[in-house]
Amino acid sequence: KVAKKEIELEQEIQETIKYPTISILTYNVWASTEYLHERCDTIIKIIKEKQPDLVALHEVTEITYDIFQKALEKSYLIFQVFIDERNPYGTVLMCNYATTQIFEGTQPYYYDFQDGRVMGVEIYHNQSEMRFNFLATKLDDHADNDHIRDQQITVIQQVMKTMKHVILAG
Repeated sequence: KVAKKEIELEQEIQETIKYPTISILTYNVWASTEYLHERCDTIIKIIKEKQPDLVALHEVTEITYDIFQKALEKSYLIFQVFIDERNPYGTVLMCNYATTQIFEGTQPYYYDFQDGRVMGVEIYHNQSEMRFNFLATKLDDHADNDHIRDQQITVIQQVMKTMKHVILAG
């Protein structure tokens, strides 16, 4: 009887408290030219079908950026950053026009670390009525690069300390 009452109470609480959801899609596009159009078409199809509030894409080349921009620019505000001119790929953040807003004067920003960057933008999510920072970075995955991962995490922690609400995609 006690367990049943607890379950009923939990259900009642869940029914009275409605939490708005923020949908996020993050994907490593893969900088290779192998099956480039097929990969991009599949990702674009998923984005159009699911219409996430926020999208973070990693290893986006200039070619794939152009493909995504042409296909999605009417539905998403798109920011891109390349680590530097020598790097053939970078990170792209997309904010759904229908569900998010970028305040006037708000600019995308980034923080550098060895061989990488943390990119972010301040967002207002319409449904939750919350303002937050959306950060993205391509996390280093090489087994012998502990020092780079340590630097990445340190930069991310320092950045996040200055912010109240943060979503990190990597």
